Amino acid sequence: MDNILSSSLDILNYLNDAVFIVTYQGNIVYVNKTACEQLGYSQDELLQKNIKDINTPHYAQLIPERIEQLKKHGKLVFESEHVKKNKSIIPVEVSIHTIEYNGKLCIISVARNITAQKRIEKVLRENEEKWKAITENISDIVWIVNLQFEPLYVSPAVEKVLGFTLEEYLQRKIEDRYPKDLLQKMFVMLIEELENESKPGVDKNRTKIVEIQEYRKDGSLADLSVHVKFLRDETGKPNAMIGVSRDITEQKKALKEIKRYKLIFEQSLNEIYIFDAKTLRFTYVNQAAINNLGYSIEELKRMTPVDIKPEFTMQQFEALLQQLREGTEKSLVFETVHKRKDGTIYNIEVHVQFMNVEGEEFFAAIIIDITQRKKYEEQLKESEEKFRILAESTSMTIMMYQDNKWIYANPAAEALSGYSEQELCAMNFWDVVHPDDKAIIKERGSKRQKGEEAPVGYEFRVIDKSGTVKWVLLYGATVMYKGKPAGLISVLDITERKKIEGEKMKLQEQLLQSQKMEAIGTLAGGVAHEFNNMLNIISGHAELALLNIQPDNPACSDLVEIKKAAQRSAEVTKKLLSFARKQEGKSSLVNINTAIDSMIGMLKRLIGENIQLVWQPVN
Repeated sequence: MDNILSSSLDILNYLNDAVFIVTYQGNIVYVNKTACEQLGYSQDELLQKNIKDINTPHYAQLIPERIEQLKKHGKLVFESEHVKKNKSIIPVEVSIHTIEYNGKLCIISVARNITAQKRIEKVLRENEEKWKAITENISDIVWIVNLQFEPLYVSPAVEKVLGFTLEEYLQRKIEDRYPKDLLQKMFVMLIEELENESKPGVDKNRTKIVEIQEYRKDGSLADLSVHVKFLRDETGKPNAMIGVSRDITEQKKALKEIKRYKLIFEQSLNEIYIFDAKTLRFTYVNQAAINNLGYSIEELKRMTPVDIKPEFTMQQFEALLQQLREGTEKSLVFETVHKRKDGTIYNIEVHVQFMNVEGEEFFAAIIIDITQRKKYEEQLKESEEKFRILAESTSMTIMMYQDNKWIYANPAAEALSGYSEQELCAMNFWDVVHPDDKAIIKERGSKRQKGEEAPVGYEFRVIDKSGTVKWVLLYGATVMYKGKPAGLISVLDITERKKIEGEKMKLQEQLLQSQKMEAIGTLAGGVAHEFNNMLNIISGHAELALLNIQPDNPACSDLVEIKKAAQRSAEVTKKLLSFARKQEGKSSLVNINTAIDSMIGMLKRLIGENIQLVWQPVN
């Protein structure tokens, strides 16, 4: 404890802070001039008071506790509120120590008026609340980082923009927040800015605007526009950075789309024009239009569509556009010609629309050069004409079908079917096919329509309009017609050929039967010849036996019967040999009835039991 002499107390009167010496019971035993001025009391008035009397009730009740703390620690600093004579309140910062005064242990209290500080703190607190209200409610990320890019503060918007909670974001390493190459560039920019600090006349309050990318929680990259500036210490030296990051990902996408469309417009092979709805003057033309027409962009911007469309007058073109202005048509497509600067003409197809964008009215037109298409169309017309001449002059039936319907039939098809082309084109391609052949024809025709493989040639039957069944030979192929597969067939009427083939088959069968009969006759002749030889032996032996026995011999009658049977058998054999043409015929007068009657028995055996032979002799 310091021992202060009463004479040295005068020095305290020169201090700007209020000084009190009080006993441990709180009685004031000394005050300086500042204390009197600060509280509005005279020195005598204050010396009559207890320290509690000049404190507000809240702080007065804390005095015993603080005296105990002082005894324990030897010194104490705290805030309190003093009450002036006029009852107004002064915030003070109090520092107390123990002191020996007039031989007694007392307390010296130095009270500094902190009204201005409190006012500043209030303003700062209000500003902080405003700052907090702003930063926590805007969609942009407000952040403070040190010069190593380590976050010191980040606003809640980080969760909405990047997906991280505040805790997660503050714990992230810097290398995890930015792409590696970008992080290197950021440090380079920081070094450059720090080097600029030493340059004369540099703006210490400057703000730098950059675009960066930062990783979201899902791993994707967010495009950010960043406004950043230095925070400085009391010497003005940069010690941190404060910035605002705005998510421009969608904006960048939109700009990318705009650039893409602009690139498409500029590099399109088609001519693209935009012209004013009132003056009809071109406000935009792409490079294809400039190249194709031969005019410069400055020349074209002084022109209207009518200047390059010789088939239109201004009145006619205005009447055409009126449909778009009135909304009766959303777009117009028509063919005309463009005239180049050198006077040459080329065919075009025009697609034009009326547009209103934020009150600005204009027409947009896309022009397709169809010179080559027109050439192909002309060639196609010539080809179609050749096909038509060939198809209509040939005797062969030529037909085409698509979507199961006939779409073309030449005159030969009309002659074959008996139907007109108009009637045929209302029918399915299988309607004229014979019922027994319809299933296979439908299957193959359907495959051909789908572009699948199907047999090229085959025969089947059709029924014409009169009901006559005709045989045809079809050759089919798949062709493209109006962008879709179609069946193209050529048909030959082979009905007569089929008849001839049928007759030929019958003749072949008759010939085969004749050959069979001839073979049978040959076989029968051989058998008869051998049989006749045996009959001659039987007959000869019977005659020899009759010569060697007496007429009254009982065996004589048997031998006679054997001889007769042999003679009858010989007659049958003779007839069989004659039928088989193995024996030469001799011309003689014969009784037809007798001759046929003698053959009837043999013929019945030859023709079989399933054929009834009726013989009616002529009288």
